[in-house]
Amino acid sequence: LNVQERKEMCLTLKADSKEHLTAHMLEEFKNCLPEAVCVYLNEQKAVTSDQAALLAEEFVLTHKISFAV
Repeated sequence: LNVQERKEMCLTLKADSKEHLTAHMLEEFKNCLPEAVCVYLNEQKAVTSDQAALLAEEFVLTHKISFAV
């Protein structure tokens, strides 16, 4: 492999691991939420934890649910 091919391969691997990490963080976040909120996030097709957090907040405010602590 030449230098350019190696750079491209590294960038691809970094992108793959970033996508994997993003998906993992989203799943971990959803594991902490009530089922109804998770269903809503899935329906809204949230793909990042930032999107999921905003959507979860929207859901909670709209449906006035409380979390058991």
